[in-house]
Amino acid sequence: MGRLACVWVPVFSAAAVERCEPDLVERPLAVVRGTPPARRVVEANEAAREQGVAPGMTETEARARCPGLVSRPWSEDHVRSAHLALLEALYAVSPRVEDAGPGLAYIDTTGLDRLWGGIQALGEQLLAQARAVGLRARVGIAGSRVAARVAARLPRAGAAGRVILVPEGREAETLAAAPIDVLDLPAELAATLARWGLGTLGAVAAVPRRELARRLGPAGLRLHDLARGIDREPFQPWTPPPFWVEAQGLEWELGDLEALTAVLRLLLA
Repeated sequence: MGRLACVWVPVFSAAAVERCEPDLVERPLAVVRGTPPARRVVEANEAAREQGVAPGMTETEARARCPGLVSRPWSEDHVRSAHLALLEALYAVSPRVEDAGPGLAYIDTTGLDRLWGGIQALGEQLLAQARAVGLRARVGIAGSRVAARVAARLPRAGAAGRVILVPEGREAETLAAAPIDVLDLPAELAATLARWGLGTLGAVAAVPRRELARRLGPAGLRLHDLARGIDREPFQPWTPPPFWVEAQGLEWELGDLEALTAVLRLLLA
């Protein structure tokens, strides 16, 4: 397999709301769950975070910090629809797209750089595909999933709409400074690493593999691989959901609703 691109849409549930309501893109927005007065912020867009809104706050606390805050309830339908739109948009660039969860996908770039005029141009096209369905993404391209993901997610990657290329052979350098939280580890494992003082992937990679295996078992082996940018799992291409189209050519004009209904009834039979 060649280099991999990671397409990541930050704070995806908020991005899914903005996709449905574009006028909210520049306004402070929080996605909330629960019932008042215990309703809490799940995610907040950049405008809201700049004013101190953070996940875990009650909606009341968030509004105290940001009086102009707009809140919307968390919607599974919005998230599912936005993620499907993202996958379908990326599939138009490459048939080898891997679904990695809401707002996250990997693309096998093998052969695509020649098709799109270079790896940078390919990354720009992936960004354009995301924008076309109302999503502002980041793209990282590297020799492994984890390195591409780190490139897309690191703060130095800047605002959404950037392509970050990791030069071949420089994956270890990119990974070394990355904080552990870019891996979205289970909370218990993340807490354990914090107690051990392992805050970066470089620190984890420096621990002997055998020692991590002794302390954490199989999870330690996988963690050590990820910290070194090693992907042992095979690429799993996403398959678009099936759809069917039925058409009927007509040799005459449909002049009334009753005639149209009769034709539609035949198509649906």
